Amino acid sequence: MSGGLLWPASSPRDVQGEVAISGGSAPPLWQLVERITPGYEPSYEDCKIMYVYHPLGARIIDAPIYLGFYRPRQITIDVGPQDELISAFNEEWNRLGEIGALRYIIQTIRLSAIYGIAALGAGVPDAPTDRPLTDKEWLSPDLYFQVFDSLNTAGSLTLSQDPSNPNFLKPRHFVVNNEVYHLNRGVVLQNEDPLYIQWTSSAFGFTGRSKYMRAMYPLASYVRMMVAHNKIAEKLALLITKVKSPGSIVDRVTDSFFRKKLQQIKVAATGNVASVDIDESIETLNMMNVDASGKFATDGIINDIASGAGMPGLLLTQDSLAQGFADGSEDAKQISSYIEAYRAQQEPIFRFFDRIVQRRAWTKEFWQAMRAKYPETMRGETYAASFQKWTGAFAPQWPSMVQQSDKEELEGQQKRFDSVVKLVEVFGSMITEPQARADVIDWAAANINAQEKMFASPLILDTQAIADHAAALPEPTPRETPPNDPDDDS
Repeated sequence: MSGGLLWPASSPRDVQGEVAISGGSAPPLWQLVERITPGYEPSYEDCKIMYVYHPLGARIIDAPIYLGFYRPRQITIDVGPQDELISAFNEEWNRLGEIGALRYIIQTIRLSAIYGIAALGAGVPDAPTDRPLTDKEWLSPDLYFQVFDSLNTAGSLTLSQDPSNPNFLKPRHFVVNNEVYHLNRGVVLQNEDPLYIQWTSSAFGFTGRSKYMRAMYPLASYVRMMVAHNKIAEKLALLITKVKSPGSIVDRVTDSFFRKKLQQIKVAATGNVASVDIDESIETLNMMNVDASGKFATDGIINDIASGAGMPGLLLTQDSLAQGFADGSEDAKQISSYIEAYRAQQEPIFRFFDRIVQRRAWTKEFWQAMRAKYPETMRGETYAASFQKWTGAFAPQWPSMVQQSDKEELEGQQKRFDSVVKLVEVFGSMITEPQARADVIDWAAANINAQEKMFASPLILDTQAIADHAAALPEPTPRETPPNDPDDDS
């Protein structure tokens, strides 16, 4: 290998610290590191090598994915049989395509971040891919999903560069193995928005960009720093002996003596005794300033990688979330804001799966069962009207990144409980109408039941009985107040 770095040797016999690779070549990651210069644009293969082999390659891609999606969304539907609707949706979400919708979403997001673009398609056996699926096909038990990277779709997602074209920089379909996928049954994800006439090698088109693109040079520097760390580790146990020169003529006896002496020092351990001449000494290699300079270089490289990947640097370190999100620190706020924005960017693929899961979970058979269970509330509704109402009220929300401890949450619920009690005391003395008093008590019971950390079982009251009882009570006799004394100045 000529020009650039050589693959570092592990052989102690190589005094230069480098050896020629015989019978093969350097590993793929090291070959890539040798080629990288500032502004280097990675190819499809380069991106794959970074994700598979680089110590930070997978973390750059997967850290925001798992941090953002490890807690499921909270689904609310404020119409119809809410509990049954949510339960049916979650059950279908988790079993869709055998592995669940979230796994397909994560696979697609991961590939789009690695290469710059990825696609997901749905299908049914023997159904042509170039037409939309019918309602019956969407409900088929054989419905399957496939995730494609940029090489699978190469040539079909170059995107139009004609500014007057309605499809300018917009994906309208994709082709895999000469089969056209209609976007009614698929979704295309891009990492970052495409730029006009800006070709992306890893995505094979004028599309988004790999998350590695701006971070390639510091990623290469990180590998070089790993080599430096390894060299330091090899030298840490090095002992240097300062001994008298045996003279210009060394016979076998003298040479044997020195070899034996060095061997005794080499095998010496804690509890042994090693003797040296009064003018001789044994020292370790002075590496006093290595730790500071090494840490400075490593931290700088990691920060450069994080800046190039557009993510907080703490996500790339082992102690990223040591203090958690509830401490209110600036780092926690920065990570929380980043994850919230990251979730928002992935909404298109979540909406795609939401529509599929809703259709498969809230079927006509499910609607008939709900109508039989709740005949009063669903009387006169058609399946189409109910389905439209349910989907319109469907409201998913991601849980907050800031997680309170049990103690903090209990303290917060205690404050809310005290506020409810005070409001009831104030309004209870002002309201005399029985039904209004019962409504206030009902409101208080609902808010008290929301404090689940304080009470093990809910407070259930019959507000109509309370109102009837209050109406049956005699009116309180007003107290007579003495007339004011004109001479009283109080």
